Amino acid sequence: MKVSRVLWAVVALTFAGLVTPRLAGSGSLPTSDPLPGSTPFSAELQQKITTALEKKGATHHPHTRHLRPDGSPRYTNRLILESSPYLLQHAHNPVNWYPWGDEAFARAAAESKPVLLSVGYSTCHW
Repeated sequence: MKVSRVLWAVVALTFAGLVTPRLAGSGSLPTSDPLPGSTPFSAELQQKITTALEKKGATHHPHTRHLRPDGSPRYTNRLILESSPYLLQHAHNPVNWYPWGDEAFARAAAESKPVLLSVGYSTCHW
């Protein structure tokens, strides 16, 4: 009976956004869902992405509407590994983004695909 009350309290706090659940026994955030239409990341890249997301900590607020019930991001792509605030705001898009670099161009060349270049910037109103 007592365990049941505690469990319901945790569930209630979770849905209220006051507790962020972690994977049982791992101490880490849930892993990202596979990006739609993309092959899953290699184990090495997925570990880097997971580690980078964990380092963001509990105060990290993903810029996305793709959230799990616990508030954690459903998707995380390789942009989470970057330092640019502009790129980081797209780290939870369900898109297999690559930052500018050799890896992106090598993959495009290997697959005979064009490169979609997103030229973004942030401005300040003053």
